[in-house]
Amino acid sequence: MSTRRRFFIFGMSALLMSAFIYFTLNSREDKPLDKWMQWFPSNRVVAMITTIELADGKTLPKPLQIDSILLPEIQCYKITPLEISRALPNSEVYFSHELTLPRQKHKQYVISSEINLETFYFLAEIRTSYTFIKKISKNKNFNLNCLND
Repeated sequence: MSTRRRFFIFGMSALLMSAFIYFTLNSREDKPLDKWMQWFPSNRVVAMITTIELADGKTLPKPLQIDSILLPEIQCYKITPLEISRALPNSEVYFSHELTLPRQKHKQYVISSEINLETFYFLAEIRTSYTFIKKISKNKNFNLNCLND
C-alpha cells in the first residue's frame, strides 16, 4: 500500500470519527458541545458576563447592575439599562486594554457593544451573582463622557 493511500484512509477515518462524535455529543440533552466549543477567550468572557452556570450544567441570565453615578450619563446617551443588557451577548472584549484586569478577585474587562448603531465601551466587573458596570463611554479610553462629547 502506498503512502498516499495510507494518508487518504487515515484522513477519511478521522473525518468520519469526528463527524460521529460531533453528532453524538450534539444530540445529548446536557449539550456538552456548547461548553466545549467556547474555546475563544472572548466567548468565555462574554459568557461569564451574561450568564451564571449552575452546578447541574444549566445556565441562567446574570443580573446587570449599573453604578448609580452612571445613570445620568446613560440618560444623556439616550440608552436604557435593558438595551445594555441585550447588547452584552454580542459584545467584543479588549484584552490588551490597560483597565482589563483578569487576575483580580473580581475580574474586570473592557468590552464594546453596538447599541442603536453607535459603539459604546463598558468597563464591566464580573461578580459571582451579578455583573457590575463601572464605566461607560463612546471612547475606548474612557476619557470622555456624555456631557463633554
